[in-house]
Amino acid sequence: MTKTTEKNIFHKGFFAMNTRFEVLFWGSSKLVCYNVFQQIQLQVNKLEQTISFYDPRSELFKLNKQAAHERICVSPDLLEAFLLGIEAYNKSNAYFDISRGADFLRIKNNEQLSENRQYAIDERIAIDKDNACITYLNDSVAVDFGGMGKGLALKKAANIIDSTPIEHAFISFGESSVLTRGHHPNGTYWPFALDTNLGINKEWHLNNSSLSISTLLMRNTGQQHIIDPVGSHKAMHNMLALVQATNPADAEIVSTTLLAAPPQKHNIILQNFETENIFLAQLNNN
Repeated sequence: MTKTTEKNIFHKGFFAMNTRFEVLFWGSSKLVCYNVFQQIQLQVNKLEQTISFYDPRSELFKLNKQAAHERICVSPDLLEAFLLGIEAYNKSNAYFDISRGADFLRIKNNEQLSENRQYAIDERIAIDKDNACITYLNDSVAVDFGGMGKGLALKKAANIIDSTPIEHAFISFGESSVLTRGHHPNGTYWPFALDTNLGINKEWHLNNSSLSISTLLMRNTGQQHIIDPVGSHKAMHNMLALVQATNPADAEIVSTTLLAAPPQKHNIILQNFETENIFLAQLNNN
């Protein structure tokens, strides 16, 4: 078998969405790989400037400040994110709700959630698709794409890679969202395993696929960051959800939803999404 070092390995990364975006290509020329990497970095940075909840320079941040008071026309990228978010809301039976950004922020700050469960998303956000304009229908609305942002970024990366000669790629976004094309240079698949500290001895074999891993607590801070938007309370089950899917945006949406929704709702919700593999594990509370 040819040694890995002889197979034109290209590895480079950048910082986006408050974490690392790591790219590994092999089997193509360095020039091709670098050009594709630059395209991906440009599109991911552009997406972040469009959908960031926290950056005052982002289009979404400005929209969240204005859309409850006036009708705002938005860019095609932001409109697409909103439409995907609404679709996810409907497919998830309301357990994935982009309109609850204010509550996502409250839970990170250990504050009490608002009583917004009586409002369906179409009672909170009005979208004029023909004119690409958005209006928030009450002052409590703040949209947050945190549960799908990395998936949207990987979807853009996948579209770029698939339009180029690159056949083999492994992308890790924050170590919780993964995109693969082709296979490892020394095997027939890309192997993936969870952090050994979780005590889960299992390996996934990936080719042209994506993975998303969600947990109830943020790894870097230990803060809870997922709510049950239907019950309007903190998500109750300290679990890990790993979802494998062709579409990386779907993988992240589903992994988040499975933590937000009670287990008895999982099968109903999963019927609405195209997934390849679902893995759930109970985690210790300490």
